[in-house]
Amino acid sequence: MSTQVPAQLTFTKEQLLDSPSRRDGICFEEEKKRRQGALRLLQAGGQLLSLPQPAILTAAVLLQRFYAVRSFRHYNRPQRIVTACLLLATKLEEAPRRISDILNLMRSLQSPLENLAIPKPITSLIGELSLEPSKQADAAMVDEQGEASAGPGAAADGERAQGEASTSGGSKGWSVEEDGGKGVLVDSRYYTAKEELLEYEAAVLKAMQFDVFVLHPHKYLLNYSRALNCSQPVIQLAFGMVNDCVMEGTLCLEYSPALLAAAALNFAILLLDVAQQMPYGWWEALGYTMELLDEVGHDLVDLYTELEFERGHVLESRLMSTGEIRRSAVWSRIER
Repeated sequence: MSTQVPAQLTFTKEQLLDSPSRRDGICFEEEKKRRQGALRLLQAGGQLLSLPQPAILTAAVLLQRFYAVRSFRHYNRPQRIVTACLLLATKLEEAPRRISDILNLMRSLQSPLENLAIPKPITSLIGELSLEPSKQADAAMVDEQGEASAGPGAAADGERAQGEASTSGGSKGWSVEEDGGKGVLVDSRYYTAKEELLEYEAAVLKAMQFDVFVLHPHKYLLNYSRALNCSQPVIQLAFGMVNDCVMEGTLCLEYSPALLAAAALNFAILLLDVAQQMPYGWWEALGYTMELLDEVGHDLVDLYTELEFERGHVLESRLMSTGEIRRSAVWSRIER
């Protein structure tokens, strides 16, 4: 079984630390906050659109890849990139949704809290996605540095800058400022918003050089667990981990889907303390060394340590859902 993915779809830690956003002066913590806010908005929108989980995960991977090669300073309205990624994912995963439904739903998620009939936590994402600099400063930054800091694919920045500047200047498309987001987009406003959405979709495609190949680790994980005859708690915990690799961190950008699946499976086995029940050397049968799985495992520990600090008990809740909490040495390290 081939586990290779195109080189441009994975990034080294050094490349992610030297992202276009960092080169534009956005600190690591601020970039992470905006990325996480965009991912949560994407998940909320995907669920409200009743998209299947593979489509939501595909949209999340596209969003992650986009902001790995484009700056939050230039694309300073992540809500619109989120909407474009959702639209593109519905096509890739053959889960079609009407553009009008996508536009109106995502527009409602950007409306003031008092005008929404949806839960407060979803609307609280809006604050996480806003930029401090004024619109005029952002527009000036686009004009002066549009080609300098976008990295590969800078030829597309001229069209992107023009589209971004026009939407930043008070577009009459999906802006919620005029009616507070209470009305449904119709007539000319709908067609304007649709055109803008298609422009953002084109910007996403250009940023990825039209290579939107997305393969999730879940397929590999299912095959691995069946071949190794893993227990249901191990499978359930490992599936939760690969979801977190896409929706919570950037591990989906650093490692291939097959390697993430094997590492999550190994991590789940260690956490549930069932290594003695597994055939010895199972990782070699999958084509990996234990050193490589440990390397990814350390990154998973770091991810859950951060989540434990920010939101608390993320991994513990996953363990509790399996019905088998076993205090292994790995779990003790995360608790500390």
